[in-house]
Amino acid sequence: MKLQSKTLILALVAAVMAGGVYFYQRQSGDSSAEQSEAKPLFSFKEADVQSLTVKTSQQTVVFERSPTKFPRAWQFTSPQTGPANEAAIAYLLNLLATESSDRSLTVPATQQKEFGLQPPKITIEVKLANQQTHRLILGNPTFDQTKLYAATDPPASTQPNANVQIVSLDFANAVNRPLAEWQAPKEPPKANPPPTPLPTASPLPSP
Repeated sequence: MKLQSKTLILALVAAVMAGGVYFYQRQSGDSSAEQSEAKPLFSFKEADVQSLTVKTSQQTVVFERSPTKFPRAWQFTSPQTGPANEAAIAYLLNLLATESSDRSLTVPATQQKEFGLQPPKITIEVKLANQQTHRLILGNPTFDQTKLYAATDPPASTQPNANVQIVSLDFANAVNRPLAEWQAPKEPPKANPPPTPLPTASPLPSP
């Protein structure tokens, strides 16, 4: 009887351990799937953006979409006024509207400085037609220099934790431009038409 009791106890212990291992593996698998799931940075569309501000350590540039032109052209409002480079702005807005992040970290808000997010190295802010405002803060590159640490619509600094995302390095290429590259390219001067040749005089008739 004692042998049967010990055997039964060992069987129960083995079953409990096997169940624990299965549960742990399943939980670990679920967590990995959640961490690798790509999520869009924002839900707005490129056409929804009405104003754009890009702030780096070198400069702050501000643009507005002009409602009086067709197609609706982008105009500088700061630090100067005039037409902006449509291609440069379209490239950045396309990234904001279509890019996803497949990894995110939850860190104490006090550690944001280690990721280059507090104070932010680069801040991109958009204002939509519905008056909503969204921000993307870009920080340091990742250890392998292939991605950037970022924060989308960061909460108030009073929050204990911060959500740090991993985004494409293309964002740095899109915003790190000298002021001249944000300006609309100058049109080449029109070539002057060739001078009209003077009419030649007809020869006088022979006497």
